Amino acid sequence: MKGKWILLLCVLLGFGLVFTSCQGRNKTSTDTAEIIDAFEGTWASTEGANGQPALKLVAENNSFRQYLIDYDLEVIRGTYSISGNNLVAKIAEVNTILFDGDFEWVNFDELPEIYKGYVGSETQEITIDNNTFTQGEVIFTKQ
Repeated sequence: MKGKWILLLCVLLGFGLVFTSCQGRNKTSTDTAEIIDAFEGTWASTEGANGQPALKLVAENNSFRQYLIDYDLEVIRGTYSISGNNLVAKIAEVNTILFDGDFEWVNFDELPEIYKGYVGSETQEITIDNNTFTQGEVIFTKQ
């Protein structure tokens, strides 16, 4: 079971993300509200990469939470803000149940390096295209 969680975490690729506005949109000062509106709400994947459990992400009020849908288990917490025309999301805490079976929230900065290696880079650029975005091999659709 531990190996399954580690593989899933590899799929997560760290959820410190840089979200860009929808493809093809002209970037103007009015895009800030559009970027937030495009991201806020509930996103879900039907299945993670390599058959891993489905994921859900809930974004609201400048914070997000990511869950394993099949287990209704919250695994990542973070915040997001606007920087220019990008929505910048950053991991704040990771649930250690993903690594060692103990249910404990740990600040991302305090994760052992080996676990940070499984989580991956803190930042990525992800484009919201209509009602979807891709994170690694996982496609999220807005619910």
